[in-house]
Amino acid sequence: MARHKRPATLAAARNVSVTPHNPSGPVATAASVQCMASVTNFAILEYAWGEVEWRASLTEPPEKIVNGSIEVPDRSGLGITL
Repeated sequence: MARHKRPATLAAARNVSVTPHNPSGPVATAASVQCMASVTNFAILEYAWGEVEWRASLTEPPEKIVNGSIEVPDRSGLGITL
């Protein structure tokens, strides 16, 4: 997570927002969501959703999309269980 957050911290020092690329798997998405929720200069997170029907069955709870945005889980760790 520190390696993911460092560019955002450096960008924040220069008043620049970040829009990270996400590998799009549900675990990578959960990690990216948690990391970006912890920075002040987050703009938007690229993510894929709905490309396969079974994706929602991989994690508990499944990713929750509200108005095009992923809701940040309030559970510990990444907020998901495989």
